[in-house]
Amino acid sequence: MSKHLLSLVAIVLGALIASANHADAQRSPIADDPLLHGHALLIGNSHYTDRRWPTLDDVPLQLVNLRNALLRHFDTVDVRQDLGADQLRQTIGHFVRTYGNVSDARLFIYYAGHGYTETITQFSEIRGYITGIDTPSLRAETASADDAARPLSMSMLEIRSLLNEVLARHVLFVFDSCFTGTIFTARSADDRPKTLTQDVVVRLMEKPSREFITAGRANERVPSHSPLPDLLLAALAGAADPYDHKVISALEIGIYLQDQMLRDRQFSLTPQVGRLQDPVFAEGEFLFRIVPTAPTKVFPIHRGFGPTTVGVYRPRTLHTT
Repeated sequence: MSKHLLSLVAIVLGALIASANHADAQRSPIADDPLLHGHALLIGNSHYTDRRWPTLDDVPLQLVNLRNALLRHFDTVDVRQDLGADQLRQTIGHFVRTYGNVSDARLFIYYAGHGYTETITQFSEIRGYITGIDTPSLRAETASADDAARPLSMSMLEIRSLLNEVLARHVLFVFDSCFTGTIFTARSADDRPKTLTQDVVVRLMEKPSREFITAGRANERVPSHSPLPDLLLAALAGAADPYDHKVISALEIGIYLQDQMLRDRQFSLTPQVGRLQDPVFAEGEFLFRIVPTAPTKVFPIHRGFGPTTVGVYRPRTLHTT
């Protein structure tokens, strides 16, 4: 091989190595940021078989928008639509058990559809439910209507059992529906969020959490074009980060939703934010990284979750209480 050819090969190899090293050097800490990893499940029930339920026509497009945004924050974003009650249970159960079977898992679940609340007098209990598209309407507001709907709905007791069962470190469940119940302890706007410095973020990520956000209270109704999805997207883009920490918590998102909806008189909604009633989950927080549009230095958090995924969305019509 001529000296000229050897020199050329050496130059090419040198360029390739330099390029690889440059790529490694340019790989942002974001690539290994656990706040940009995990798994998300988006469920939208919009077309109910019982026509007495209002149709939620906005849901499909809203799920698309939400998915597009969440792909920056999670490795996978699974979208499922128009699930019957059995499919709803199976889908949520399979997602939580599959992806939540490791101790550092980070799971986000979003449900857009009708929800309702039932008073169980014999247990002195108020119980919340989310519905499948085959759930009978409760417009009659009778005991027989409750009896018909109950087997074809998923109760908060079922969800609580699932979330207690899995090993996942952090789980956030957002309901674009209105109901109440005893699954979580509500946190008010007076429960001020922590200042999310680097050491606080690391500490919060070490502790497990099970958190919930709902669009409103049991006696409120979500309008056909729910404001929650757009506000959630705005929160993830930085609107819920007034101090520019570049990280926001579920509590900060909930407070932002409350503030925005209470200011807008066209909506009679009071979003609720809370955590599972268990001391094990009392100290952790579900966190989101504010994803910059241009490269920004972020402090590394040396914990891994997996690849990444994002999306944006908006919900739909009326939920029964």
